Amino acid sequence: MCEAELKGNFELTVIDVYQQPKLAREWQIIAIPTLVKEFPLPMRRFIGNFSNISRLLDDADLAPRGEIAI
Repeated sequence: MCEAELKGNFELTVIDVYQQPKLAREWQIIAIPTLVKEFPLPMRRFIGNFSNISRLLDDADLAPRGEIAI
């Protein structure tokens, strides 16, 4: 999704909650899957099903301006 929709304009860090429990606690990851969007502000957390990419991008305020998510 990131590469296709954000075209390299992102930084992605994957945290394995079993292998890196300290990082999971630091990021307050209490459920999986969790996506944390830091920028642009405000920071938002998305938990659960990410199958509707256009809605996720719209909710994260990352959809290109002028496009309407269906």
